Amino acid sequence: MTWYRRWLLLLLLMLGSSALAETISHGRFEKLTVYRPQGEARQTVLFFSGERGWTAELEPIAQSLARQGALVAGIDAPAFFRNLEQDGGKCVSPDGDLENLSHFLQAYYRSPTYRPALLAGSGSGAEFVYAMLAQAPTGTFGGGISLGFCPTRALNKPLCSTGKTPGSPQLAAPWTVLQGIGDRQCRTQARQFLADRKQAEVIAVPGDDYGEGDFHTWEPQFAAAFQRLAGRTRGLPAVSATELKDLPLVEVHSNSNSDTLAVLISGDGGWAGIDKELAAALSKQGLPVVGLDSLRYFWKKRTPESTAADVDRLLRHYLSAWKKQSVVLIGFSQGADVMPFVVNRLPAATRERLHMVALLSLSDTAVFEFHLQNWLGAAKGSLPVTPELLRMKGVRGLCVYGADETASLCAKPAAKSLQVVKLSGGHHFDGNYTKLAALLLSHMR
Repeated sequence: MTWYRRWLLLLLLMLGSSALAETISHGRFEKLTVYRPQGEARQTVLFFSGERGWTAELEPIAQSLARQGALVAGIDAPAFFRNLEQDGGKCVSPDGDLENLSHFLQAYYRSPTYRPALLAGSGSGAEFVYAMLAQAPTGTFGGGISLGFCPTRALNKPLCSTGKTPGSPQLAAPWTVLQGIGDRQCRTQARQFLADRKQAEVIAVPGDDYGEGDFHTWEPQFAAAFQRLAGRTRGLPAVSATELKDLPLVEVHSNSNSDTLAVLISGDGGWAGIDKELAAALSKQGLPVVGLDSLRYFWKKRTPESTAADVDRLLRHYLSAWKKQSVVLIGFSQGADVMPFVVNRLPAATRERLHMVALLSLSDTAVFEFHLQNWLGAAKGSLPVTPELLRMKGVRGLCVYGADETASLCAKPAAKSLQVVKLSGGHHFDGNYTKLAALLLSHMR
């Protein structure tokens, strides 16, 4: 091979490894530098610069994101902040502008489906990422990565109130901070600030400053953090409402901005009594619920595999339709008995969305078809629950039973890997469903 061909091959390889970059403007955002992946964009990232604006030092970070399939918009943070603060009024609400930009970019570059953008930032942009996750309603953004973080205010004007409690530790989406081990100025402050922030994590990486070179020393941690966040927002294959018409579902809405929903599989008496009242109590305390009526669902014969497939499609629909990030699976009585079978057969991508599995009044056998004799104590075609419960690994589990339930599987060694709680009463917990709802919510935290 001649030197010319070697040089040409090297040039082609270099070009192939770089993302396509171009400059566009939209609304408040002038001269955005957009980095496009080689193939279809699987994620959108709004990347805010530090105090010096969008510099060449930030380009390798944006290129790294693009190589991982992201459409990246490099934003000159100081210019954007100046534009915001020129508006009249005593406060600003940038989250709407950013969501609008995300819509525009994904439409302009013909993304196959809309996904909430991830936020990334360096320097003052890192602080701004936190501010947006603290202000924006749940579902606006998929998460954020801050490259070095100091708990200072990026904007001169305060953010407008959105109804959230000021200083609340609850964020709208997961937040990851990469903090340099050599950062003596902000590292301790950042750790203290993040300590009580829910959905926040801090990762120690080499160096002390970000966006100023040496990206290769912490690129692996950055890539891993991005992939974790992107995995939550890439979305599960969509399921329409019409595809759920064959399932006996009950929707119990909540006015809360929680990023979690609950799916409650009822007992064999159907959607009545404890199921209705527990769902209402959870909804009142901020957790929306989708109920699956076991009596009607198991009226015809099901299998562990078909039940898991049905739960999978209802999860995929409601996580998308209700703009939630995670789910709590709750089963009562028969619903609890079948739940370990369901969890063990969910696809990995759906299972990753499980925040907790709660088993209420769990017995040692499960039935997947209703028979009248089930109510008389003789369960036909029952399957042992213990083997499935022992297989149910990698999820946060809670097993709740009444003190008068002598045969509950919760009180046996098979449930030792779960958190076990004994309440007063029997199978229906003395009807104190407000207390039961509070217990479930406390174990979610």
